[in-house]
Amino acid sequence: MPRYEMRATADVEPGLSIDVAELRRRVGGEVELVSQGVVTVVVRADADDPRRLAREVMAPLRELSRCGIWTMRRRGVLGIGRRMDGAWTGTDGGDNGLGGVREPRRPLPPTGSASAAIDLP
Repeated sequence: MPRYEMRATADVEPGLSIDVAELRRRVGGEVELVSQGVVTVVVRADADDPRRLAREVMAPLRELSRCGIWTMRRRGVLGIGRRMDGAWTGTDGGDNGLGGVREPRRPLPPTGSASAAIDLP
């Protein structure tokens, strides 16, 4: 069975206190509180399906975080170049599609149109 190493960083909901020992028990790996709102997890485990391993490890983090990212590598000689990654957006259901998107340009009104008329005093 292949061995994988997974690293995840999560942005924690404001106002939540994190019990590092409990989170360590739930994810089965190393947990580090990087700052007041950011937690990092490193898990090394044997698994047949790396995506299933990612879902199992990320389930506790999804409960307490707004968003996060993860990367996974297969350990050993055969793991060269086989990296997976993913992200989650927390409890808000994902991207609303408005971030960084500009409104399209409005077409110019046709010549002689009343929409471009100006009332003179």
